[in-house]
Formats: sequence, C-alpha cells, structure tokens
Amino acid sequence: MFRNMQNAEIIRKMTEEFDEDSGDYPLTMPGPQWKKFRSNFCEFIGVLIRQCQYSIIYDEYMMDTVISLLTGLSDSQVRAFRHTSTLAGQVLGTR
Repeated sequence: MFRNMQNAEIIRKMTEEFDEDSGDYPLTMPGPQWKKFRSNFCEFIGVLIRQCQYSIIYDEYMMDTVISLLTGLSDSQVRAFRHTSTLAGQVLGTR
C-alpha cells in the first residue's frame, strides 16, 4: 500500500489512523516492561544497521528514503510520531 505513496501522503495516512487521544505509545508508557521496550527499540535500530551495513540498508536510495521519512515524522502534529522518529534518527546518526 505504501510503496507508491510519497512521504507526505504516508504521514498523512498514519496521522489519520493514529488515535492520538489515547496518549499511550510504548516509548512513554510507565513500567518496567516499557522501559525495556525503549532500550530494545534503540538496540533494534543499531542491530538493523550493523546487520545490513553491506546490503540494502546502505543503498543510497534506501537510506535517503528512511531519513526523509524520519525527518517528516519528526515534524508531525502527532507527538508520538515526533518522539519516536527523533529517537530513531538519533540512533541512526550515532551507529
């Protein structure tokens, strides 16, 4: 479904589907299981980069697309998207 959509369209669709009123998303939920999720999320991004560093993830088009989408999401009206994409971008930039 998202293959032929531009980033702005993808973000718009995600925003329409997301229930922002719930206020709950894993990176800000209290409790030990969610704290573990936060650290595992960062670790997942790092492992993904390390495992794929000589394949598709470092393809110029792929990285440009991911960075462009994360940049767009970091400017989203939805706080959960801003927070999550900013964290993912920081992890990408430091690995």
